[in-house]
Amino acid sequence: MMSPPIIENETARLASVESLRVLDTPADTAFDELVELAAWTCHVPIAALSLIDTDRQWFKAQVGLPFAETARDVAFCAHTIAEEQTLIIPDAKLDPRFRESPFVTGDAEIRFYAGVSIIVDDDLPVGTLCVLDTRPRSMFADERRALEIIARQAGDRLHALRLEWEAIDALTGAAAPIAARRWLHDQPTDRPRAVVHVDIDGLATINADHGDEAGDHALADTALRLRQTAPAGSLVARIGDDEFAVLLEGASVDDLATSIQALRAALDSGDEPHVDVSMGLATAAPGDSGQDLIAAAAVATSLEKRLRGTR
Repeated sequence: MMSPPIIENETARLASVESLRVLDTPADTAFDELVELAAWTCHVPIAALSLIDTDRQWFKAQVGLPFAETARDVAFCAHTIAEEQTLIIPDAKLDPRFRESPFVTGDAEIRFYAGVSIIVDDDLPVGTLCVLDTRPRSMFADERRALEIIARQAGDRLHALRLEWEAIDALTGAAAPIAARRWLHDQPTDRPRAVVHVDIDGLATINADHGDEAGDHALADTALRLRQTAPAGSLVARIGDDEFAVLLEGASVDDLATSIQALRAALDSGDEPHVDVSMGLATAAPGDSGQDLIAAAAVATSLEKRLRGTR
């Protein structure tokens, strides 16, 4: 099989893929339905929405395929992202680029392929929407048009997800609540997850005694110290008027005691007027939703408040 061509601006393209923060995330009904629609519209048994990473093709959604990713150097879609137009292969066995592909000669027995590059918002192809068949065939004009429309819808959805990730609380610089919900939704359930809930005690008193500007400064300073101290790969979000959440996953969950100690020390050294905080921790059990996790951490914070006699 011929190797895929080198993509112009590949470094920028890979950065665009990474900025979506979609790789290796759980299934999303919106993408599943787009892929099902593509298969149904084009009358084929196989369809997929793929992202092209450095050395792999990863499927965000697919029907009719028994795997979640393939090597990039054997991926049909790695050729598609180098094309300006829809790539249509009526019979892969007759195409010198693909006739020796393991997906053509092996058990998959792919013969027909059509793929459209997915563009998000920077004119760089992050992946493809493709349809495949195990028999050679042509593609009707209305099928091609439908596939291109669905690919644009997929790009719009990816763009919306990127905006959710980039949503920032203007006052504190922490992630906005919608970004926290997206983070929690997209974390694989088979990886460790935890939430540290942080509540500023007596913010109303600070506002009353020192003015609203002092209260705003306390919020911004708290958020800054959380962001500077939180482990790599975590997310600090403002989830209420005087509440923050530090969202942890993977290795950072394995050393929660150290993380909590570091966060407390950072907040204890905050600017004047001095801010007291209450903190609660919750770790995810199998099947816990992101909302369950935040709610459990908030309950732990309330318990600490009662024990300390704060409100």
